[in-house]
Amino acid sequence: MSLKIPPPVLTVVALLTMYGCTIFIPLWQFKTLWLVAIPLIIVAVIIGLLSVLALAKADTTISPFTPEKTARLVTRGIYQYSRNPMYLSLLFLLIAASVY
Repeated sequence: MSLKIPPPVLTVVALLTMYGCTIFIPLWQFKTLWLVAIPLIIVAVIIGLLSVLALAKADTTISPFTPEKTARLVTRGIYQYSRNPMYLSLLFLLIAASVY
């Protein structure tokens, strides 16, 4: 099984699509909810950093392109609560962008 497009690239494509929809299909226009968007961005950054730090502490790879370089299964830190916290952080960024 090979990874064709990395998840951060898919997130950027989703963000650009959301932005394009606001320009070309302006169905609903809401005021920006900064009080909701900023905490979501902060949570996304914290989850992303915690997941990268947990992988670095376990001395295993972060890259999804080289699963053969995986040294061990990480079950400590943020990984005891979520199987894919890096993807969870990308999801929070998309939610924050949709609120914005």
